[in-house]
Amino acid sequence: PTRAALITGRNHHTVSTGGIMEIGVGYPGYNTLVRKSCGTIGQILKYNGYNTAWFGKNHNVPDWQTSQAGPFDLWPVGLGFEYFYGFVGGDTSQWAPAIVENTLPVEPPHDDPNYNFDEAMADKAINWLRMQHAVAPSKPFFCYYATGTAHAPHHAPREWIEKFQGKFDQGWDEARKETLARQKKLGVIPQGTRLTERSKGIPAWDSLDDRQKEVYARLMAVYAGALSYADHQFGRLIDTVEEMGELENTLVIYIQGDNGASAEGSAQGLLNEMTFFNNIKEDFEEVYKQKDLLGGPMTFNHYPIGWAHAMDTPFQWTKQVASHFGGTRNGLVISWPERIKKTDQVCSQFHHVIDITPTILE
Repeated sequence: PTRAALITGRNHHTVSTGGIMEIGVGYPGYNTLVRKSCGTIGQILKYNGYNTAWFGKNHNVPDWQTSQAGPFDLWPVGLGFEYFYGFVGGDTSQWAPAIVENTLPVEPPHDDPNYNFDEAMADKAINWLRMQHAVAPSKPFFCYYATGTAHAPHHAPREWIEKFQGKFDQGWDEARKETLARQKKLGVIPQGTRLTERSKGIPAWDSLDDRQKEVYARLMAVYAGALSYADHQFGRLIDTVEEMGELENTLVIYIQGDNGASAEGSAQGLLNEMTFFNNIKEDFEEVYKQKDLLGGPMTFNHYPIGWAHAMDTPFQWTKQVASHFGGTRNGLVISWPERIKKTDQVCSQFHHVIDITPTILE
């Protein structure tokens, strides 16, 4: 729903995406079939002389149209994006991703132990930018770059995960307080902001035993490592635009988040997120036994709900609860050096993702 609203500039029910693709039903606003009258930012910019590309997560192809039988008119290449390299589902492994190039499935390399989709996706985007600029340097480009990270599974090279080992041993209750203090210092929330109470059903960190704390802190370190690694790849993309000499004249819109942080990881975290979707309860002993594998190719892991709530500080609840800002708020940064002269400025006016497309057009 968020992505459909983002790329069309229209409310999600208007573009028939009242729910995610997998739960589409035959009612107005919920059938997941974006109407032809609702153009995307890709179509509008392509028709106005831009090269357009989409990299990473899609999750906007109707569930029954995701096979090679098509139709493909609601795939990115049918919605105005001349090139697509990513995955059409809700999430994928970063070690063995279900990649699609335009409309064709592509096997990831099976003989490269260091392969990671976040890095490979950045490589593809960088090559696309360089080729576009080399062939037609005066032609504008639109690059939509949507990482699978930090939606589950949280995957990253071990050295990136180890950077954050021990950083979350204080637990989610203390992390919320630390985050609130940082937010006030940065000026992104009013000084008088108070923390919401811990939502019902989320255990206090101090109520956990030592083994639970060990595993849960590790799961959060894995998440932080994965997010940091993905952000590093995005930095490479920005470096490329700068090397091309186009950074001053490029509008960069950076939204970080998975709507609100996700509670799909259950109270104890998960080795395999698919157990949640199939209503299978994981045995904590098994999670503890495999804690050193978290973030690697043998897991499809997710952190506990307590960390999701902490990541939505100062708000209440998480992604699955859209009635509270903890379920819907994300940070937004916009840069355009040639046009936006007031840098490092915090803008507190209320925005919605439907504001992005008309802002680009304006």
